[in-house]
Amino acid sequence: PIHNRNFDASLIDQADDKKEEYLTQYLDQIDHVVKKNIINVNSRHFIGHMTGPIPPLLYHVHQKMVQMNQNQVKLETSGIGTSLEQRTVAFFHNLIFQESKEFYANYETNKDASLGLITSGGTLSNITALQLALSKALNELLFTDGKTLQEIGLPEALESAGYEGAVILASSLHHYSIQKAAKLMGLGTNAVISFLSSDIDNLKKLISNIKQEKKLIIALVGIAGTTESGEVDNLEILSELCKQHSIHYHVDAAFGGAFMLSSYTNKLRGISEADSITICGHKQLYTPVGCSLVLFKSPDLVRFSEHNARYQARKGSSDLGKFTNEGTRPFTALTLDAVRKLHSKGAYKEVLDNLLDKANWMFRFLRQFEFIELYAPPTLNILLYRFIPESLQSKYREGMLNEKDQEVINNINDQLQQEQFKEGRFFVSQTRLKLNGHPEKIWLRVVLMNPFTSKKDIQKVVFDQIQRLNYIQWPQQSTYSLSVPIGKAISNTKVLILNTRKKIQPLGSVGEICILGDAVSMGYLNGPLQEQGFVNSSFGQVEKMYCTGDMGRFLADGNIVYEGRRDQQIKILGNRVNTSELRKVALDMRDVSDVFVLKHQEQLIVFVEGNEDVKDTLLKKIKSELPKYMQPAKILFLEHFILNANGKLDKRKMIEWMEQQQTSENDVFEGTWLDGQLQKIWSKVLKKEEKEIPFNKDFFELGGDSLKLMS
Repeated sequence: PIHNRNFDASLIDQADDKKEEYLTQYLDQIDHVVKKNIINVNSRHFIGHMTGPIPPLLYHVHQKMVQMNQNQVKLETSGIGTSLEQRTVAFFHNLIFQESKEFYANYETNKDASLGLITSGGTLSNITALQLALSKALNELLFTDGKTLQEIGLPEALESAGYEGAVILASSLHHYSIQKAAKLMGLGTNAVISFLSSDIDNLKKLISNIKQEKKLIIALVGIAGTTESGEVDNLEILSELCKQHSIHYHVDAAFGGAFMLSSYTNKLRGISEADSITICGHKQLYTPVGCSLVLFKSPDLVRFSEHNARYQARKGSSDLGKFTNEGTRPFTALTLDAVRKLHSKGAYKEVLDNLLDKANWMFRFLRQFEFIELYAPPTLNILLYRFIPESLQSKYREGMLNEKDQEVINNINDQLQQEQFKEGRFFVSQTRLKLNGHPEKIWLRVVLMNPFTSKKDIQKVVFDQIQRLNYIQWPQQSTYSLSVPIGKAISNTKVLILNTRKKIQPLGSVGEICILGDAVSMGYLNGPLQEQGFVNSSFGQVEKMYCTGDMGRFLADGNIVYEGRRDQQIKILGNRVNTSELRKVALDMRDVSDVFVLKHQEQLIVFVEGNEDVKDTLLKKIKSELPKYMQPAKILFLEHFILNANGKLDKRKMIEWMEQQQTSENDVFEGTWLDGQLQKIWSKVLKKEEKEIPFNKDFFELGGDSLKLMS
């Protein structure tokens, strides 16, 4: 703020010959970028400062008077602001419509036309565009009768023009400001008729029916970036339809229009065919709140709704208030002019490209989790997703979720978002969408706006949600179907859940159930303590602790859930797998006699004793009932398991038999030169012999993981 600077502003009131020198010193203390936007020392220009908490000062350098530059309604109160606003609007007009130099030389400062208007928000920009579209449509029809809409009002104007009503066609993605416009124009919200831009055939029928009903179509509104999901309509197809039927085409690009400054202008293909466009500065352009643009392809559009007064906005004057719905307006053009200058340095392109790249990266990152449903690949920098609780994942994969299931999912995601918001460390918003008659869904909504947000930040947010998701689900369900609640510890004992290093696991994490307290003996009579699970305790005063070999986890209410035996627990790529759970799923098959689950070279292998005809059915069953990390890399069928001399399963010979099967698989396909090169690379990365790399197997099936994939 100027008043906080260490400079005596009273010096400005001293001798005229020193005024410019003192004023320059004064402005030198203002940030360099802002200063470049406001200083223009010419004999016929003013110097001003952007509207802020302190009233802006405006100085005429070569005159004796000090004037205020705070109202863009007319030239006398805006000075340099008028020409700066015209120049800024021309920049954005050229960015989209790309007319000739002669065009802008003629219209940038034209007193009887306007390339666009600066308003205080996207809502007002949309209202302005639709009001002008209505005025143009009716005033052109009423011209021969010497009448205007502004004089006779909407009901009489429609009747005189031969219409029985008026409507606005708006994409189903439209902003609520379109309804506001309909109300302000006296049409009522029922006059806004939604359409699906993906269903052009129905839209054509809709237009035909409206014309048969003798109703005026004021405008067709397409969306370039919804605030809910960032979606963009097919702007090209909509523009062609509007041309065919001579309909005013308005594009609401309040959210997405800024991406015309990026490398991704193809996302908004067709926007240059619009008759009017809304762009908000206080979104992706990072200007203060209350800064929006409405641009007109034809500079003559504003003539259909000009406002004049005797003391300002006079006919033929340079006053900008002639065409604006607002009277008094602040000098927000200054911030948009700063955008223009920063864009010339490549700053906005770098920032906006980065936002889109991160949104696409986040989509790929979330896609790896089967318990996350993604709304759609991001069009702009908004991403919608939601978590599917484990109890409903099978039904979700099969597309069998009912309305009650959707309600459960909605409640979990709503609670998840609220809990994360209350803590205050991370924040994502939420939105509710109801599409094509389906039940309403709650989506977590990420808007990537901060250019300094890193991929690591995004991962932290998601992992925090995953952790909270477990807490939310535990009271209603258990992680695996074999989990058994076994209650709480009795009063004279203490139960701990420990990892392999005998460190306490956090709430909800699975570990070995260990007991200490008065009920724990010092060991078995005449038995070796370590082998029997009795170990030295580092917790409290108790000397010994009994580790049961049973796996479990704590629920939020203090109860313990049994998760199987330790010797049945293995880790695959960082995930805990209960082999008994996998074995149980397979044994439920009628033609399966026995199942053996093995971890081999970081892969989960299932040997099945039974008829191989059920292999496809078994695969589908495993995929539908178990999470992805519990799905085996291989399922091998044997008529009978290989047993040793004692009649027990011979694990070593089973593995040898499996490796022989692998080697023979190479004979299926000899491979091309490229396959051979890949085989050499994979053998190094996976630390396998080349003959152990079949051409018909994928990287992960052969024991690869994300780290090896990077290698």
